Amino acid sequence: MKQNNQIIDVTIEKIVPNGFGLAFAENLTVFVPLSAKGDRLRVRINQLKGKTAFAEIVEILEPSSDRTEPRCPYFGRCGGCNFQQMTYAAQLEAKVGIVRDCLTRIGRI
Repeated sequence: MKQNNQIIDVTIEKIVPNGFGLAFAENLTVFVPLSAKGDRLRVRINQLKGKTAFAEIVEILEPSSDRTEPRCPYFGRCGGCNFQQMTYAAQLEAKVGIVRDCLTRIGRI
């Protein structure tokens, strides 16, 4: 059973609304802010609710090819930019994926 403050390794499968990376680990859905699709990460579980966890990055084990150095000096501190850790092309792909997912799930289009 996973617990708060437990450290696990995950691979980000896609980016979801709010810019969180989505990963799966041992029957657990894990949301990780400031991640990029394809990142292999070591994360610490901060909040656990049933089979859903919110985690923070402890270590980037293998960065995604979509990961880049954020241009803003305040990135990660102010909370205004959720996609700057990704290349511009990856940002566009993530945003299109979010819209498509919403149209499919919510709009049934």
